[in-house]
Amino acid sequence: MSAISAYFDFRRLGSSLPANQRSLEALYDYGPEGCSIWSDPSVSIGRNLMCLVPEDRFDRQPLHSQDGSEHMVADVSLCNRSDLERDLALDPSIARSDADILFAAWLAWGEACLDRILGAFAFVVWSPGRQTMFAARDHSGDRTLYYHRGPDMFALASMPQGLRVIPGVGVKLRDKPLLAYFSLLDEFGSLSFFEGIEGLPRAHYLRVTPHSFEIQRYWHPSECPPVVFATDKEYEQELIRVLETAVDSRTRAIGTVGTHLSGGFDSGSVTACAARRLAQRGQGLTAFTSVPQPGFAGTAMAGVRIEDEGPDAASLAQMYPNIDHILFNSQAVDLLGAIQRMTDAIDQPVFNVVNLAWFVGIADLAAARGIGVLLLGSEGNGTISYAGTLALGEFCRRGRWLDFLRHAITLRRHGDISVKWTIKLAIRSVFPRLSGRWLSGWMSPPLDLMDFEFNRIVNPQFADEHGLRGRKVASSDYHMNDNAAARRDFFDTSDTGAYHAALRALNRLDCRDPTADKRVYGFTYSIPPEQWIRGGRTKSLLRRAMKGRMPQSTLDRSNRGIQGMDWHLTVGAALPSFREEFEKVEQSPLARRVLNIPYIHELLDTWPTTGHETWDARMKWGFHLCQGIAMGYFLRTHDPDAPHHEDTRDRVDDRVAAGPSTAATTLASHA
Repeated sequence: MSAISAYFDFRRLGSSLPANQRSLEALYDYGPEGCSIWSDPSVSIGRNLMCLVPEDRFDRQPLHSQDGSEHMVADVSLCNRSDLERDLALDPSIARSDADILFAAWLAWGEACLDRILGAFAFVVWSPGRQTMFAARDHSGDRTLYYHRGPDMFALASMPQGLRVIPGVGVKLRDKPLLAYFSLLDEFGSLSFFEGIEGLPRAHYLRVTPHSFEIQRYWHPSECPPVVFATDKEYEQELIRVLETAVDSRTRAIGTVGTHLSGGFDSGSVTACAARRLAQRGQGLTAFTSVPQPGFAGTAMAGVRIEDEGPDAASLAQMYPNIDHILFNSQAVDLLGAIQRMTDAIDQPVFNVVNLAWFVGIADLAAARGIGVLLLGSEGNGTISYAGTLALGEFCRRGRWLDFLRHAITLRRHGDISVKWTIKLAIRSVFPRLSGRWLSGWMSPPLDLMDFEFNRIVNPQFADEHGLRGRKVASSDYHMNDNAAARRDFFDTSDTGAYHAALRALNRLDCRDPTADKRVYGFTYSIPPEQWIRGGRTKSLLRRAMKGRMPQSTLDRSNRGIQGMDWHLTVGAALPSFREEFEKVEQSPLARRVLNIPYIHELLDTWPTTGHETWDARMKWGFHLCQGIAMGYFLRTHDPDAPHHEDTRDRVDDRVAAGPSTAATTLASHA
């Protein structure tokens, strides 16, 4: 990994180098193994290096064409190195970094290289002859890029910290992302939490000159051509082929390889594929499963039937002798410390705090065991294990009533859908405009998130200013009559790049998600939707394809588990530190403006001793309280008027005042 930054001074007044130096100082934790900068009168580009694959030791960025017409910095880990070396006629015996190959692809194909490179990447190219800066981000959203547009300058950085330290770039928080965070009513999109800083969406590029700015999407899985095979078996074989290829191409690492392994389909499929591939090379795989901590005496949320995914995960691990299966519980995790570490690393408030305990805990344990790569299955719900039930809505909308009835009956027979849900879907599909409001709440309690007011932790006055009072989260099935629209939205809103960057900074751990691979997305979005519900089962294609590779008991299952079932033990242990933290939060004017301080106080003072198994308890103390503390920490550390203000600018100023840092002493002389 290389944290990258760039600064474009339209006026050519020499401000680019010092500004870019500050950016790289702020990004030091994301690349502590050497910093290099190149500058000309208009532009400064640079990178901080963190070696995550063996070839990173050959990294000599920034890179320059022989004629000086192109200059590049890149944060890249390629998944098709050998293919690119072949297509570019590069001698594979010559040692090259991934950035070298990417730059060769750029020089050969220009912007069209985006159609040919695979893997994790974010890069910037400066073309002085055209006075043009070009930047792009990968298909999977694994690498991040943020930018700031000013009247006389343009700046890019891997993370917001690299921009907020630049003089003239605002550090004021803006309301819209805060509201989205609280209510889940709007997606973050390309917004950061800071005024003047935007995130480049996945699979997009931008082009900037002193007189123009352009941002474009260059790929989307919903636009891939249809894939049609003659038999079901061919679909199964192709799913295995693309998934195994995606997994295998992500196992190149410094150190060993690990995986998250729940008892479900996605991480189980990734783990099985990884174990098979690594076994062929005589290598092992460490699989981590989150299990309830000691003292967990039963379900902590009504309606969930799998309390402990350890046994199901163990069944899969036993199928592969090269898997070292580690059961992890979060008993020793400092929940507040995890919140603070992750918040500082991603420069935004963390979400889903209860799961953060095991997520950060497993990352720490993996790093301690020398693991360099952790494979995930985070986007599998939208790709390899897509349920497929929304295809029923398409049948209704197109008048294919026999297909609708045939699939609905068989799905109901296996317990994969309910009669109520089927009727609701049919009505919504035929009358999408008339039925949406009164059907939106018609679901079986107590698992209907949509009936819960997530935004109660918002200051009522702040909520009234933005029309948020009393609103509930938008229904997750608002696209239930439109399979294609739902899938487009999944890709557009599934972006975990900032969290991956945070774990690289915190643990030197590279999280890679094969289920988000371009090839996996392209295939799973292009096949007939009936493949996902063939035989009366949801996720049918994966169930059939993984037969013999995963335990049949897992493949036959309809119910699912939720990590963090022991949430009340984790949160209960954190209450003393939560109370101390909230005393600091209360002293922040910004936090008092945004948060419902009395309500959070009430939650801290009324921790229940029983009833943790209820949905109401989980949402109040497992969600409201935890998210209030997480947002409170973010607000008070970014509030210049707070006594406990801890701004990125201050940390960089302290580093500079203390003397030359590792990054500063390795700055290359600029042209």
